[in-house]
Amino acid sequence: MTPHIPLARRLLLGSFALVLALVPSAFATTAEDCYKANPTKVIDVSGLKKINKPVRLAIAGYQVSFVVRNKSTAHAMNLLGKGTAKSSMETFLGNVDYALMQEIADAAYADFVEQMKATGHQVLSDEEVKSAKAYAKLTKVPVSATNAHKVKLQNMHLIVVPAKGQELWFNKYDGLNAGKGADNVRVMGELEKELQAVVIQPSIAIDFAYLDASGGKFARKASVEAQNGMLLVPAATVYWSTWGGGLVYTKFQDGVWVDGPTGKWSTAKSGNNASLVKGLAGLGIDIGPVSGKKAIVLEAEPEAFKTKSIEVLKAAHNLYRRGLENARK
Repeated sequence: MTPHIPLARRLLLGSFALVLALVPSAFATTAEDCYKANPTKVIDVSGLKKINKPVRLAIAGYQVSFVVRNKSTAHAMNLLGKGTAKSSMETFLGNVDYALMQEIADAAYADFVEQMKATGHQVLSDEEVKSAKAYAKLTKVPVSATNAHKVKLQNMHLIVVPAKGQELWFNKYDGLNAGKGADNVRVMGELEKELQAVVIQPSIAIDFAYLDASGGKFARKASVEAQNGMLLVPAATVYWSTWGGGLVYTKFQDGVWVDGPTGKWSTAKSGNNASLVKGLAGLGIDIGPVSGKKAIVLEAEPEAFKTKSIEVLKAAHNLYRRGLENARK
């Protein structure tokens, strides 16, 4: 269930060795395998078990978070546990603008709606959900192509993009909320009661690379490896819902991975910094010139980035769908 990728070329950044698209990986389930895997192996379905009869489903929001910058650091230690070596690497996403992110979120949302309809549950129309009095009470975050919602989680910098026609909102337990939506859990309960429906709001995060840090005690050296592909980030992905008056959340226990390049790596020094900085500035992120021997830029190929992103998102939806279906068996 894990991708096996042959050793590939190495890019030397001064004395820093960066391994690109290299060793066999065991960090995620491939998107292809998601369709055959038992959902319990990838997602936590404990909350879904409560939805064990036909219900109405109200999709009250849908958002995709895109990692645009990430960093990983590895340490090696001697016998006394003291640091002897350190290696770090930072990745930046280039040549991807808000419009492309919007296209991905829209296509993924359309797929999610169809997959929810395939469960046999009744899916309420967007108009019925939004016309509810409780929906108007949700604390929402205004966003646009020039005013994106930006958040940092751990070492990741993310842009959160709601599907077209969907409002962006969070609950207080969402790590991407940036202090927004403290009262939305209660309002979700009101919406459930008013519509007599399970309220669902997927919040899914994807990254353009997997960063693997190796080292630790007794290690002779520290290294960080970057592997290009598309990865669902478990730490930032939750299918939020309410049922029976309480919050139900479906978390991912494993990542979902689509192998294959979505662009070309370049060092920050040789990369198209003007394009990168301009692109991020358009999203409201001011990073200044990207420099340093330990920073690399993915010059994304837009169509490949879009295709593989949607592939990851569809696989995640299928797991959630089958988790719902299995709860009724």
